Parts: sequence; C-alpha cells; structure tokens
Amino acid sequence: TFHEAISDIYSAYESGVYSSVVKFTEGRTSLGDSKNILEVFSASFMLSQYGMTRFSHLYVGRHQHQFLKIRFTYSETVAMEGKQALDLFCREIVNLVS
Repeated sequence: TFHEAISDIYSAYESGVYSSVVKFTEGRTSLGDSKNILEVFSASFMLSQYGMTRFSHLYVGRHQHQFLKIRFTYSETVAMEGKQALDLFCREIVNLVS
C-alpha cells in the first residue's frame, strides 16, 4: 500500500499533473504524541505544479487490521504553517483511531 501510494505520485507526474517530483525522505516514523503513537511508513516530496512549489508528506500505517493513509500537501509559501497543521492533524488522527 505504501509503495502504491508513492507510485500514484509518480503517475501523476507522468500524466502531467506535476512538472517535477523530488523525493526527500523515505522510511519509518512515529505519529502521535506521548499517549498515543502509531508507527508508519513515510515519505516526503517536493512537487512543482502550475509554477508553484509544494511539499507533500505521505504516511501509511496499519491499525486494527486496517490501513491508514495520509497525504498532506501544502505550498512553500505557507511551509511553516503547513508543517504545523500537518503535525496537529496527525496527532488528532492518531488520537481518534487509538
């Protein structure tokens, strides 16, 4: 499921949705806070679309025999606010599924 989600991003590039895709990271990470933690596979990308640079973060994990897939994308012009919103969103999602 994780590699399929990454392939979807590159397929969007090949079909012209993005003019460039650069993968920065790929690995495992933890989402949540000290009370609730979810181990996930993660990847981060820099995308170009309509002349704008965007950052995209992908998380795929399992919880209670289900897959959880989060893809969060934001413009570089709001990078700090975007990253803060992503962190808050992931903490809340992990709290909801725990």
